Formats: sequence, structure tokens, C-alpha cells
Amino acid sequence: MSVKINNEKLFALWAHDLYPYVCGGPITKMNKSGSVETENYGKGFYFNPLLILPLEEGKELLSKLKVLEKEYDSAKKSLHKSFLKRIEDECPQIYKKIK
Repeated sequence: MSVKINNEKLFALWAHDLYPYVCGGPITKMNKSGSVETENYGKGFYFNPLLILPLEEGKELLSKLKVLEKEYDSAKKSLHKSFLKRIEDECPQIYKKIK
């Protein structure tokens, strides 16, 4: 049996396989077992959250994680470019074939 969350607005975080390894969203329903349904995960899909926070605190935390995710993506692109340059410099015969 699930219970609608109306009075206290809550935010759940769940594990994800990509950096920063969590996603989150406002809780819409919660089972007595502690599993939740969120707007972002999808209606009818329940999971056991890693963390439950008050709504605004959860949004703030997720916002900080999104900033870190953008920094991570930027650093990853920069690293990729630098290694392509090394292939071009150290193995030009290969670089010509992959570009």
C-alpha cells in the first residue's frame, strides 16, 4: 500500500551508474516499506532511496551535484583531447587512420 505525500514535501536520491552516481527527484508516494515513487523516476516505479531529504535541501544538493557533473564532463573532454594529441605526436601512422 502506498501513501500520497502531500503535507511534507520530500526529495529522494537513488544510485545511478554514471557520474556523480546519483539522481534525485521529489517524492510523490511512499510505501510503508520505505520504497518511494518520484516525479523523475516515473509513475508506478518504486525504489529504495539512498537518501531522503526535505524538498529544498534535496534540490540544492542535486544542483551542486549537477555542477560537479559539468566540471567532470569538461575535464573528461580535455583529457580525451590531450590523449588524441599524444597519439597524433607519438603514433602519426595510427592517428591518420582513426581521424
